[in-house]
Amino acid sequence: SRYIMLNSPIDSLDAIKAVLPGSQSPTVMPLQGRDDMVAVHAVCEEGVFWDTMEDLKANGANSILVVPIEKMLD
Repeated sequence: SRYIMLNSPIDSLDAIKAVLPGSQSPTVMPLQGRDDMVAVHAVCEEGVFWDTMEDLKANGANSILVVPIEKMLD
């Protein structure tokens, strides 16, 4: 599994969520001082590769960070 964090234009949020192969609904948080952007955090399966990241970027995501999850208690 991977933990993905990114910033997204609020207008692109539905498209971003459709691209993320998440196990559940992503966490969406407002960015301080930005009414037009949100932070999106999601746990995704191994299927997150460069193609997925390019799709996220094409839909307006930026500051994309993907980190491996060593352990997760569900």
